[in-house]
Amino acid sequence: MQQQGVQEQGVQGQNGGGPGGVVLTSKRGEELFDHVIFATHADTSLEILGTEATLQERDVLSSFEFTKNIATLHSDLNVSLPRRPA
Repeated sequence: MQQQGVQEQGVQGQNGGGPGGVVLTSKRGEELFDHVIFATHADTSLEILGTEATLQERDVLSSFEFTKNIATLHSDLNVSLPRRPA
């Protein structure tokens, strides 16, 4: 079952993150899943995992480097890059 658009409140591994699954806590209460996929930046995923993160998860997720980027949104086609054919 796929759950989209649910604001998580907590993630907890069963049996130390073993084969028991993952408990996801949200506004709907606690739900047990076989796996959870985080579609977030690594630092956000680590924050969600909190103290439940394993040593390997902390090692991998904390190794990413971030840079500050500035983006300008506009609708002026005169300054847009030309479209490339697919």
